[in-house]
Amino acid sequence: MRLFILDTDRVGLDLALRAIAAGHEVKLYRPKGFKDGDGFPGLTTTTNYRDGIKWAGRDGLTTTTCNTIYMQDLDRWRAMGYPIWGPTKASANLEIDRAHGMEVMAQHDLTIAPYHKFNSLKEALAFAWKTDKTHCFKTLGSEEDKSLTFLAKDPGQMVEWIDNKIKSGMTLKGPCMLQEKIDMIAEVGIAAYLSKDGFLDGKYEISFEFKKMMNDDFGPATGEAGTVIQYVKSGFMVDIIKRFENHYRALGHTGDIAINGGITKDGDYMPFEKTSRSGWPDEFIRRHLNKGDPVEWMKAAMEGRDELKVSYDCAVGVVCAQKPYPYSDGTPEEVEGKPIYGVDEVAENIHFAQVMMSKGAVWDGKKTIEDKLPRTTGPYVMVATGSGKSVSEARKDVYGTIDKISMADMLVRSDIGCKLEKQLPKLHALGIATEVIWD
Repeated sequence: MRLFILDTDRVGLDLALRAIAAGHEVKLYRPKGFKDGDGFPGLTTTTNYRDGIKWAGRDGLTTTTCNTIYMQDLDRWRAMGYPIWGPTKASANLEIDRAHGMEVMAQHDLTIAPYHKFNSLKEALAFAWKTDKTHCFKTLGSEEDKSLTFLAKDPGQMVEWIDNKIKSGMTLKGPCMLQEKIDMIAEVGIAAYLSKDGFLDGKYEISFEFKKMMNDDFGPATGEAGTVIQYVKSGFMVDIIKRFENHYRALGHTGDIAINGGITKDGDYMPFEKTSRSGWPDEFIRRHLNKGDPVEWMKAAMEGRDELKVSYDCAVGVVCAQKPYPYSDGTPEEVEGKPIYGVDEVAENIHFAQVMMSKGAVWDGKKTIEDKLPRTTGPYVMVATGSGKSVSEARKDVYGTIDKISMADMLVRSDIGCKLEKQLPKLHALGIATEVIWD
């Protein structure tokens, strides 16, 4: 089958390589000026997404890695009969417009923590000076800088944080919000794949995200520095996401849908955000648990058949990055060409994102020779994954993989999953995520 990956987020290389290994023809879109995928046998890259969709055709498949600027155009291709696995413009808007997404969640009987919307940082600052409540700052527009999410310890800290951003000259692409901090025992996500005829039943994904860059949740927000996931067949969290099945079907959506939120001490779920696309590193970790061909099940789902086979083990994914992650893509001088050693031994557990292949110095066991080896092309280099019957086993697997990799100045959190040792018993007492065990 011909597969075209519209990869504006630069995280589609892993799917491309695995699809090629499975015998598919693959073309990968990448933004101009980047070298992701260079030197990999069988992989063609392009900067023309329309030609990519035409090339895949109606008999092949196009998939997207994010809510791209091309959503409206992609809807027109869908209307012409081209299969596109990913969000429509309407379903993407539930994530891009965070306020709209929260309104929809409230319409489906979920409790949203109170929030206030502002058109500028100055408006938010004026409010922060007057409130006696602790808030979390979030963007409501199309911002991509995850470090702009900030949870204050008290009202005074929020005033200082916003004031410092204004003094630094920062401006936002859209509105922002201050949402009241909730007292939660754990942050839990739930996701599902939506086919033409509904969710792929019995393959729902519970997730626990680790969003800060450093151990014990210090440092800047990254989006996700690592995540623990497990497929489940039913339960409290599954019932929550099922509420949205018909809503997304009406919007023409296919592919991944996710909700992330907090569990209160009383067992209530308060959602923070919706995601209408494949997340990362989440999608890499799910690919670790998915069995069989990495692409055929997507095409089948678009035709109303559920052919996805999965493992119900626990899995952990850890982002392996380099500076200037998580702040920017960096310059070519900063991020390109750093060699990555040790990958061959653990290839199944390594998911390349911003990587190319080129010749370099390699030790063959007896002498140094020149041979092909992977090199970095960006800050978000790859994701390592591992699995097991418990969180502890999955942690051992993934960090065993990371121990075999050598890349100068690699940035890795070493505690992904650890806080679940204390959180899971509290969740289990409420009947939540009972399938996920620590040891």
